[in-house]
Amino acid sequence: MAQPPPRRSAAGPTLYAFSRVWAQIAGGVLFLATSVRIGPAEFGEFAIATSIFGALSVFVGQGTYEYVIKARESDNAAPTVFFVNLLTASLASVLAIVVGLAIPHIVHSESIGRMLMLLIPAFYLLSMNTLMESVIMKHGEIKKVAVASLVTETVALGVALTALMSGAGVLALVFQRITREGVIMLSYAVTSRWSPRIAFHFDEAAKALAFARNIIATRFIGLGSVAAVDVLIGAGLGTADAGLFRLVSRLLTMASDVLFQPFRAMMWVSLPPLQHDRAAFGRTSLQLLEVFGVGFFALMAGAALIAGPVFPLVFDPEWHNAASIVLILAVARLVGIPAYLCEVVFALQNRTGTMAATALFGAVLSAAAAFLVAPYGLLPLAFSMVAVAIVTQIYVLPAVARSSGMPIMAYLGLVGRLSLNAAMMTAFVGPWVLLTPRIGLSGWALVASAVMIGAAVYAVAARRFTPHGYGAYEGAVLSGFNRLRRLREGRPSDQPEG
Repeated sequence: MAQPPPRRSAAGPTLYAFSRVWAQIAGGVLFLATSVRIGPAEFGEFAIATSIFGALSVFVGQGTYEYVIKARESDNAAPTVFFVNLLTASLASVLAIVVGLAIPHIVHSESIGRMLMLLIPAFYLLSMNTLMESVIMKHGEIKKVAVASLVTETVALGVALTALMSGAGVLALVFQRITREGVIMLSYAVTSRWSPRIAFHFDEAAKALAFARNIIATRFIGLGSVAAVDVLIGAGLGTADAGLFRLVSRLLTMASDVLFQPFRAMMWVSLPPLQHDRAAFGRTSLQLLEVFGVGFFALMAGAALIAGPVFPLVFDPEWHNAASIVLILAVARLVGIPAYLCEVVFALQNRTGTMAATALFGAVLSAAAAFLVAPYGLLPLAFSMVAVAIVTQIYVLPAVARSSGMPIMAYLGLVGRLSLNAAMMTAFVGPWVLLTPRIGLSGWALVASAVMIGAAVYAVAARRFTPHGYGAYEGAVLSGFNRLRRLREGRPSDQPEG
């Protein structure tokens, strides 16, 4: 029986975007609290454990999540995927036990294995969460996902902070991860229209796994390479340097995820109806990438410019060495922006094999760079990651262009225009950060002034060089102001102007 068309709320995408922003704010608060209570070595142990957990969790619900959303007309997809997810959660748990027993012989830390064992229940919670979220998203009820995320991140942050204040140390981060999965499962269980039932269909399972296998392979390769890099840094330089490297990577990821999570959701909403119209598909994918890129370049370039004055204000001295690699790793992220299209574009154009191949190419380069360069220090390793990003894009960009139906020059032109935005901001903010301390401006006053100058210059540049992307953010801001004004005037927020 065909599913009814998705019901969409106008407030859903906005609330979802805010939920992602709040998730990163909560993560930032937790990072600050953690840096006060534990040092880089303990954080490095947790980073290695969670990167291994992240790689193994790819087997749980990844790919099948997208399959449930895509299989709109199938009544058997969700109940079948329920059992598939439970089986893959068991597989991930067994692998976690094996890796947990082996890792102390590589990194010389017993804590990593213990944390992996404690994280095992999260696999089973994740198996339910991904399924229920896919059912909710299938019906276009993005607002429910946003509300559940807001509640979950708030509760999990409270649990983690309480544990940190109670002296739990790095285990507080483990508690936060398990609490997060548990609370979001309860939230989805309350709001979802679907509940588990015994209706396993082998043919449906075969279709789901056939669809999911390359998505799983791609994400496992990507997250596996992250885990491999962390382990190699821990083995070659020690867990303290692994903690510093992962701190910077995590901070940059938090900043980019504020935009990427809504961007990915919008791609899955906007592109599937266009997958058989290559001209519209390519044009829309490039427009979405421009919207994402305007915010992404602002965040990455901004983080690189103010990292120097911010780190002494926020982190204890033992963390300050991490500031020196923020700029380098931010450049690596910016170089790789076309790759953010890969997952959705390749999946919708039935080129998941290409997706897996491109991910494998980048992962092998990253792991090889870490293996060869990590023993020489964090700065050489960070520069090697820029080289890896450049070489990877030489391989990835032609594949993205072929799959989307847009010429390579269209993507290179977009990256060039986004780079002009960042270059103009750098031309003003860089000298400001370097020279104003000589006239007595320092601390948070320096940071605030740099942010305001950078935002103003970047907005002017974006309006000139990337008007479509700039317009999306300007429209969202103006819409928010208008809605607040109408509420203040006592009118409904969705009432049009009279």
